Amino acid sequence: MSTILGLLSMTYLIHNDTVLFFRDNSFFILGLLLFLYKMKLIERNYFVYAMLTGILLCYLQQGVYGAAGSLIALLAIAFVRFKNSITDFLGTISFSLYITHHFSGVVAEYLLRNITGYDVSDPLKVILLIIYTLIAIAFAYVFYLIIEKPFIRISHNLYSHKPKKPKN
Repeated sequence: MSTILGLLSMTYLIHNDTVLFFRDNSFFILGLLLFLYKMKLIERNYFVYAMLTGILLCYLQQGVYGAAGSLIALLAIAFVRFKNSITDFLGTISFSLYITHHFSGVVAEYLLRNITGYDVSDPLKVILLIIYTLIAIAFAYVFYLIIEKPFIRISHNLYSHKPKKPKN
């Protein structure tokens, strides 16, 4: 488990503004930590300790908004139990959202910033963030329907057939 803390530390050391690959990896590592906790592969005390360490490193790397958003998301996902149609929908498209959100968000941001101009006020930034999020969710849903769902069906068809036993 010290590997997780090591990765969190490396996240801070590697980060710089010119290497985009490492720009958001503190979020990825915190998500990995959350996964390990939810799968009961690490204990609660370790999770809390590693989470606080990770949030500190996230703050150093991403700033106060990134760290605060990460902390709220981690606590909500780790300790709040809620189930409704919205969370079910997001759970269904979560993989598609994970692999498409950066692309759709960047494209949406580029297009909307060109429409609104680069110098936007803080209230408009919040509105744009909501719009980017909705676009990312819509794009992920379309991706889920067109790409992910058919491939899930294909994989089930390939691996659901039991091999026939040879006759003696």
